[in-house]
Amino acid sequence: FPVTIVQVFDPNPTVTLGRTDLQDGMPGEVFTQAYRIEELKDISFTNGVYALKGPKVTLIDFESPAVAPSTSADGNWIFERKNVAFNDAMTYLQLDRNIRYIESLGFTNSRAVFTKSLEVDANGVSGQDNSHYIPFSRRLAFGHGCVDDNEDTDVILHELGHAIQHHINPNWSGGDTGAMGEGFGDYWAASYSVTTEG
Repeated sequence: FPVTIVQVFDPNPTVTLGRTDLQDGMPGEVFTQAYRIEELKDISFTNGVYALKGPKVTLIDFESPAVAPSTSADGNWIFERKNVAFNDAMTYLQLDRNIRYIESLGFTNSRAVFTKSLEVDANGVSGQDNSHYIPFSRRLAFGHGCVDDNEDTDVILHELGHAIQHHINPNWSGGDTGAMGEGFGDYWAASYSVTTEG
């Protein structure tokens, strides 16, 4: 297979550009220097079409709005923000990369946290300004109100934090688990952002 690549923010423009004044409606060129090119791993190739489906993460459409995950004829996702294909690329890359990191720590085989590909709707939550992990189906979904949630790796990894805890302990509920889950999600995301600061 040829090398396949994506254009993403890593982790987000605020961190990369060192700017706290960024607004959703700013001209596209404001964000130009925040983009990074990264390599995709193990995406599917069927009947001449590449899709963001792999052994760690699978993009699917299961929530409103009805937006099928983007595909590619050449395996590359070179898009800018405000394009749902950019959101797809951000979501797939960051989740895939983090799950591989977890495995690199020794959590594989009988100790694996994720035993199958994590299903994700990168354009869900009825388009609201919210994202969530769904325990009963073990899926993630991201909304697009205001700044699209999956333009920010911090949001993507915060939600992955909930998935990590629930996959380790399926009975993760009640008591202080809600607050603990929010704190862990923030910790997981912030730890990654710190490691990517320039």
